[in-house]
Amino acid sequence: MKKILLLLVFLLASCDTYTYWKDDKYQVWTFDNEPILLSLDLGKGASVRKIEDVIPVGSNEFYVVAETREHSFFFIKKSEDEFDSKKAIYGPYTKDEFDGYVKKYNLPEFEWRYGS
Repeated sequence: MKKILLLLVFLLASCDTYTYWKDDKYQVWTFDNEPILLSLDLGKGASVRKIEDVIPVGSNEFYVVAETREHSFFFIKKSEDEFDSKKAIYGPYTKDEFDGYVKKYNLPEFEWRYGS
């Protein structure tokens, strides 16, 4: 497992990467013209993919919110998020469903949008 992780870190380090947005341990980035990723930053160049092909994201103290190019909406509960855990990711939701969760949990607004 350690060898695979080291190889992955090496391969990612050799790619052209660009970070669009960062908040605490979460980041939105891409490499070599791949889809834009929302990831959990593990430090030292390593990260875990959480949601792929995001266009807007936002965060506050408790949550990270994201929308994909397919217009699916997600939120991540930071207090439940771990290295290999998907339990902290809620979604995909439609816009109407997501708007209900925005009100229920006081989710943050989108603060970064691809292309703006």
